[in-house]
Amino acid sequence: MITYGEVAISKSGSTPIMRRGGILGLAEAIADVPSSEAFELRGSTNALSIDGDAAYQAFSQLSPGLKSS
Repeated sequence: MITYGEVAISKSGSTPIMRRGGILGLAEAIADVPSSEAFELRGSTNALSIDGDAAYQAFSQLSPGLKSS
């Protein structure tokens, strides 16, 4: 998860820019699939590392669907 800075991602002919709050590769980590995108740091960038197994456990404990109150 990006906490500061920007990361450009080259994928399928486009280059989106991820900024603060952007999450890179979480779906690949949960699915245990290697990421094949090219990442370019745009200046000084800080990020947090999220364990794919821990993220999967957290997601699997969420209630499915939306509920009205």
